[in-house]
Amino acid sequence: MTPQDHLHKVFTEAIKKTFDVTPESLIFELPRDKSHGDLACTVAFTLAKPLRKAPRAIAEALIDAISADEVIAQLDVAGPGFINITLAKDSLYDVIVKILDDTDTFTSPPVGNGQKILLEYVSVNPTGHMHIGHARGAASGDTLARLLRQTGFDVLREYYVNDAGNQMENLAKSLYVRYLEALGKEASMPEDGYLGQDIIELGKQIAEDDHAEWVDHPDHLKIFRQKGLEALLAADKTDLEEPGVTFDSFYRMDFAL
Repeated sequence: MTPQDHLHKVFTEAIKKTFDVTPESLIFELPRDKSHGDLACTVAFTLAKPLRKAPRAIAEALIDAISADEVIAQLDVAGPGFINITLAKDSLYDVIVKILDDTDTFTSPPVGNGQKILLEYVSVNPTGHMHIGHARGAASGDTLARLLRQTGFDVLREYYVNDAGNQMENLAKSLYVRYLEALGKEASMPEDGYLGQDIIELGKQIAEDDHAEWVDHPDHLKIFRQKGLEALLAADKTDLEEPGVTFDSFYRMDFAL
Protein backbone atom coordinates (compact mmCIF):
# COMPACT_ATOMS: atom_id res chain seq x y z
CA MET A 1 0.00 0.00 0.00
CA THR A 2 1.45 3.38 -0.99
CA PRO A 3 1.33 6.41 1.33
CA GLN A 4 -1.41 7.87 -0.87
CA ASP A 5 -3.45 4.67 -0.60
CA HIS A 6 -3.03 4.74 3.16
CA LEU A 7 -4.08 8.39 3.36
CA HIS A 8 -7.13 7.71 1.21
CA LYS A 9 -8.18 4.86 3.52
CA VAL A 10 -7.57 6.79 6.74
CA PHE A 11 -9.32 9.97 5.58
CA THR A 12 -12.30 8.06 4.18
CA GLU A 13 -12.76 6.21 7.47
CA ALA A 14 -12.43 9.43 9.50
CA ILE A 15 -14.99 11.24 7.34
CA LYS A 16 -17.41 8.34 7.61
CA LYS A 17 -16.95 8.09 11.38
CA THR A 18 -17.13 11.85 12.04
CA PHE A 19 -19.80 12.97 9.58
CA ASP A 20 -21.45 9.72 8.42
CA VAL A 21 -20.80 10.46 4.76
CA THR A 22 -18.50 8.97 2.13
CA PRO A 23 -16.55 11.54 0.10
CA GLU A 24 -17.03 11.42 -3.67
CA SER A 25 -13.34 12.12 -4.18
CA LEU A 26 -10.19 12.59 -2.15
CA ILE A 27 -7.31 14.47 -3.71
CA PHE A 28 -3.88 14.87 -2.14
CA GLU A 29 -1.76 17.56 -3.78
CA LEU A 30 1.73 18.93 -3.40
CA PRO A 31 1.56 22.20 -1.45
CA ARG A 32 2.98 25.30 -3.13
CA ASP A 33 5.07 26.05 -0.05
CA LYS A 34 7.29 23.17 1.11
CA SER A 35 7.07 24.42 4.68
CA HIS A 36 3.39 23.40 4.65
CA GLY A 37 4.25 19.70 4.62
CA ASP A 38 4.47 16.95 2.05
CA LEU A 39 0.85 16.88 0.85
CA ALA A 40 -2.31 18.95 1.19
CA CYS A 41 -5.95 17.82 1.17
CA THR A 42 -8.92 20.04 0.23
CA VAL A 43 -11.71 17.62 1.10
CA ALA A 44 -13.07 20.03 3.72
CA PHE A 45 -14.11 22.42 0.95
CA THR A 46 -15.99 19.74 -1.00
CA LEU A 47 -17.78 18.62 2.16
CA ALA A 48 -18.74 22.14 3.26
CA LYS A 49 -21.89 22.41 1.15
CA PRO A 50 -23.46 19.00 1.85
CA LEU A 51 -22.56 19.22 5.56
CA ARG A 52 -23.50 22.90 5.83
CA LYS A 53 -20.41 23.59 7.86
CA ALA A 54 -17.43 25.90 7.46
CA PRO A 55 -14.48 24.16 5.75
CA ARG A 56 -12.12 25.01 8.59
CA ALA A 57 -14.47 23.46 11.18
CA ILE A 58 -14.64 20.30 9.08
CA ALA A 59 -10.86 20.19 8.71
CA GLU A 60 -10.32 20.63 12.45
CA ALA A 61 -12.78 17.83 13.23
CA LEU A 62 -11.01 15.52 10.80
CA ILE A 63 -7.51 16.01 12.18
CA ASP A 64 -8.92 15.38 15.67
CA ALA A 65 -10.26 12.06 14.38
CA ILE A 66 -7.01 10.99 12.69
CA SER A 67 -4.07 9.84 14.77
CA ALA A 68 -0.43 9.88 13.77
CA ASP A 69 0.74 6.47 12.55
CA GLU A 70 3.47 4.82 10.50
CA VAL A 71 2.64 7.03 7.49
CA ILE A 72 1.27 10.24 8.99
CA ALA A 73 3.69 12.22 11.14
CA GLN A 74 1.62 15.38 11.55
CA LEU A 75 -1.62 17.05 10.41
CA ASP A 76 -2.28 20.79 10.48
CA VAL A 77 -5.15 23.02 9.40
CA ALA A 78 -4.18 26.06 7.36
CA GLY A 79 -6.15 29.03 6.11
CA PRO A 80 -9.87 28.53 5.50
CA GLY A 81 -9.70 24.73 5.63
CA PHE A 82 -6.63 23.19 4.00
CA ILE A 83 -5.28 20.08 5.70
CA ASN A 84 -1.49 19.95 5.47
CA ILE A 85 0.06 16.52 5.87
CA THR A 86 3.62 15.74 6.92
CA LEU A 87 4.56 12.16 6.13
CA ALA A 88 6.70 9.95 8.31
CA LYS A 89 10.10 9.68 6.67
CA ASP A 90 10.25 5.92 7.09
CA SER A 91 7.13 5.55 4.95
CA LEU A 92 8.82 7.45 2.13
CA TYR A 93 11.91 5.27 2.36
CA ASP A 94 9.71 2.18 2.30
CA VAL A 95 8.31 3.29 -1.07
CA ILE A 96 11.83 3.37 -2.51
CA VAL A 97 12.38 -0.22 -1.41
CA LYS A 98 9.06 -1.27 -2.98
CA ILE A 99 10.01 0.44 -6.25
CA LEU A 100 13.34 -1.37 -6.37
CA ASP A 101 11.66 -4.70 -5.56
CA ASP A 102 8.96 -4.29 -8.24
CA THR A 103 10.31 -1.95 -10.91
CA ASP A 104 7.94 -3.20 -13.63
CA THR A 105 4.80 -2.32 -11.69
CA PHE A 106 6.18 1.08 -10.77
CA THR A 107 7.27 2.02 -14.31
CA SER A 108 4.24 0.45 -16.02
CA PRO A 109 1.29 0.56 -13.62
CA PRO A 110 -1.68 -1.21 -15.28
CA VAL A 111 -4.18 1.56 -14.55
CA GLY A 112 -5.49 1.80 -18.13
CA ASN A 113 -6.59 -1.84 -18.40
CA GLY A 114 -6.65 -1.59 -22.19
CA GLN A 115 -9.11 1.32 -22.31
CA LYS A 116 -9.10 2.84 -25.79
CA ILE A 117 -8.10 6.49 -26.21
CA LEU A 118 -8.05 8.51 -29.43
CA LEU A 119 -5.44 11.24 -29.03
CA GLU A 120 -5.28 13.90 -31.76
CA TYR A 121 -2.53 16.49 -31.81
CA VAL A 122 -0.38 18.74 -34.06
CA SER A 123 -2.72 18.51 -37.11
CA VAL A 124 -1.08 21.29 -39.11
CA ASN A 125 -3.22 22.93 -41.77
CA PRO A 126 -2.10 21.07 -44.93
CA THR A 127 -1.70 24.33 -46.88
CA GLY A 128 0.98 25.60 -44.52
CA HIS A 129 3.92 24.58 -42.37
CA MET A 130 4.51 24.01 -38.69
CA HIS A 131 5.18 26.89 -36.34
CA ILE A 132 6.35 26.93 -32.72
CA GLY A 133 2.83 26.28 -31.44
CA HIS A 134 2.60 23.07 -33.45
CA ALA A 135 6.05 22.03 -32.17
CA ARG A 136 4.86 22.54 -28.60
CA GLY A 137 1.75 20.49 -29.33
CA ALA A 138 3.89 17.74 -30.85
CA ALA A 139 6.07 17.51 -27.73
CA SER A 140 3.19 17.55 -25.25
CA GLY A 141 0.96 15.25 -27.33
CA ASP A 142 3.68 12.68 -27.92
CA THR A 143 4.65 12.73 -24.25
CA LEU A 144 1.03 12.20 -23.18
CA ALA A 145 0.63 9.34 -25.67
CA ARG A 146 3.74 7.60 -24.33
CA LEU A 147 2.63 8.02 -20.71
CA LEU A 148 -0.83 6.65 -21.46
CA ARG A 149 0.58 3.63 -23.29
CA GLN A 150 3.09 3.03 -20.50
CA THR A 151 0.24 2.90 -17.99
CA GLY A 152 -1.85 0.38 -19.90
CA PHE A 153 -4.09 2.44 -22.18
CA ASP A 154 -4.67 1.46 -25.82
CA VAL A 155 -3.78 4.75 -27.52
CA LEU A 156 -4.36 5.66 -31.16
CA ARG A 157 -2.21 8.68 -32.07
CA GLU A 158 -4.06 10.61 -34.75
CA TYR A 159 -3.06 13.47 -37.03
CA TYR A 160 -6.14 15.16 -38.45
CA VAL A 161 -5.64 16.29 -42.07
CA ASN A 162 -8.14 19.03 -42.90
CA ASP A 163 -7.93 18.60 -46.68
CA ALA A 164 -11.44 19.81 -47.50
CA GLY A 165 -12.80 23.19 -48.56
CA ASN A 166 -11.65 26.27 -50.46
CA GLN A 167 -8.14 26.26 -48.99
CA MET A 168 -7.29 23.10 -50.93
CA GLU A 169 -8.80 24.48 -54.13
CA ASN A 170 -6.65 27.60 -53.76
CA LEU A 171 -3.61 25.41 -53.15
CA ALA A 172 -4.30 23.42 -56.31
CA LYS A 173 -4.77 26.57 -58.40
CA SER A 174 -1.64 28.20 -56.98
CA LEU A 175 0.50 25.13 -57.54
CA TYR A 176 -0.79 24.74 -61.10
CA VAL A 177 0.14 28.37 -61.86
CA ARG A 178 3.67 27.83 -60.52
CA TYR A 179 3.91 24.66 -62.60
CA LEU A 180 2.93 26.55 -65.77
CA GLU A 181 5.37 29.35 -64.95
CA ALA A 182 8.15 26.80 -64.52
CA LEU A 183 7.35 25.58 -68.03
CA GLY A 184 7.68 29.14 -69.36
CA LYS A 185 3.97 29.70 -69.76
CA GLU A 186 2.02 32.76 -68.64
CA ALA A 187 -0.45 32.25 -65.82
CA SER A 188 -2.16 34.41 -63.20
CA MET A 189 -2.31 33.59 -59.50
CA PRO A 190 -5.80 33.37 -58.00
CA GLU A 191 -6.84 36.22 -55.72
CA ASP A 192 -6.44 34.08 -52.60
CA GLY A 193 -3.49 32.12 -53.93
CA TYR A 194 -0.52 30.86 -51.94
CA LEU A 195 2.56 32.96 -52.70
CA GLY A 196 5.17 31.14 -50.64
CA GLN A 197 8.54 30.04 -51.98
CA ASP A 198 7.68 26.43 -51.16
CA ILE A 199 4.86 26.45 -53.73
CA ILE A 200 7.21 27.94 -56.34
CA GLU A 201 9.79 25.22 -55.70
CA LEU A 202 7.17 22.48 -55.75
CA GLY A 203 5.81 23.77 -59.08
CA LYS A 204 9.35 23.66 -60.52
CA GLN A 205 9.82 20.10 -59.25
CA ILE A 206 6.59 18.90 -60.87
CA ALA A 207 7.56 20.59 -64.15
CA GLU A 208 10.96 18.91 -64.02
CA ASP A 209 9.48 15.48 -63.26
CA ASP A 210 6.36 15.50 -65.45
CA HIS A 211 7.18 18.11 -68.09
CA ALA A 212 4.02 19.35 -69.88
CA GLU A 213 1.94 16.27 -69.04
CA TRP A 214 -0.63 18.23 -67.00
CA VAL A 215 -1.00 21.35 -69.17
CA ASP A 216 -4.72 21.80 -69.94
CA HIS A 217 -5.46 18.37 -68.48
CA PRO A 218 -9.21 18.14 -67.72
CA ASP A 219 -8.50 17.01 -64.13
CA HIS A 220 -5.51 19.26 -63.51
CA LEU A 221 -6.97 20.82 -60.34
CA LYS A 222 -7.71 17.43 -58.80
CA ILE A 223 -4.21 16.25 -59.70
CA PHE A 224 -2.45 19.32 -58.31
CA ARG A 225 -4.58 19.28 -55.21
CA GLN A 226 -3.32 15.77 -54.48
CA LYS A 227 0.29 16.55 -55.40
CA GLY A 228 0.31 19.62 -53.18
CA LEU A 229 -1.23 17.78 -50.24
CA GLU A 230 1.18 14.87 -50.50
CA ALA A 231 4.25 17.09 -50.74
CA LEU A 232 3.33 19.41 -47.87
CA LEU A 233 2.19 16.56 -45.64
CA ALA A 234 5.42 14.66 -46.37
CA ALA A 235 7.42 17.73 -45.30
CA ASP A 236 5.51 17.91 -42.03
CA LYS A 237 6.04 14.19 -41.41
CA THR A 238 9.77 14.63 -41.93
CA ASP A 239 9.88 17.53 -39.47
CA LEU A 240 7.97 15.48 -36.89
CA GLU A 241 10.00 12.30 -37.31
CA GLU A 242 13.28 14.10 -36.64
CA PRO A 243 12.49 14.49 -32.90
CA GLY A 244 10.76 11.07 -32.86
CA VAL A 245 7.10 12.13 -33.09
CA THR A 246 5.09 9.55 -35.05
CA PHE A 247 1.40 8.81 -35.61
CA ASP A 248 -0.73 5.70 -36.04
CA SER A 249 -3.31 7.41 -38.24
CA PHE A 250 -3.48 10.34 -40.65
CA TYR A 251 -7.22 10.92 -40.86
CA ARG A 252 -8.18 12.84 -44.00
CA MET A 253 -11.31 14.97 -43.79
CA ASP A 254 -11.90 14.64 -47.53
CA PHE A 255 -12.27 10.88 -47.16
CA ALA A 256 -14.92 11.38 -44.49
CA LEU A 257 -17.14 13.61 -46.64
